[in-house]
Amino acid sequence: MEIICYGKPLINLTGNFMSAGYSVLRNPDIAHHCYYRQLIEMMGTGIPRMIQDSKTNGFDIPEFVVTNDIVKVNFPNIVHLREENRNTNDLRPYFEGIVEGTVEGIRNDVKSKLETILCLLHERPGLRANVIGEQTHIPVKSIERYVNLLKNAGLLYYSGAKNTGGYYLSDQILRE
Repeated sequence: MEIICYGKPLINLTGNFMSAGYSVLRNPDIAHHCYYRQLIEMMGTGIPRMIQDSKTNGFDIPEFVVTNDIVKVNFPNIVHLREENRNTNDLRPYFEGIVEGTVEGIRNDVKSKLETILCLLHERPGLRANVIGEQTHIPVKSIERYVNLLKNAGLLYYSGAKNTGGYYLSDQILRE
């Protein structure tokens, strides 16, 4: 996983200095408001916490690269849930647990169809209801009902124009 931030540090810090936990306060007003709202615990603790959390959780230490006006943080050996070689069937128990915990009062066959829709949208985000119906062999009217259930549960969202957009897994489901 790699995070790219545009804008170089105020002073000439190298990746080695950043790895050691050095930071420079850019905007004291914003920092004060973030501290006051408990979004940060104190100035200059973000990079050391990233390093410590990586060590604690058994990951490699993040690598910092500063070039021109870009700061890159590379987290080696951390992959996103959408890793290309991941088998979608491996995700069925994961989606089963999410559906069970968020959508109540439905039959097992409906839960199974909801899981199938989530697996398909994980594999191919941005599909429209008619394509989901074709891929799953579920009638489009049923797909529309199921998608509404999943949207109301906060698991899906629709993005794009009415005639050309599609359905995507929500950030909530991808984070879990």
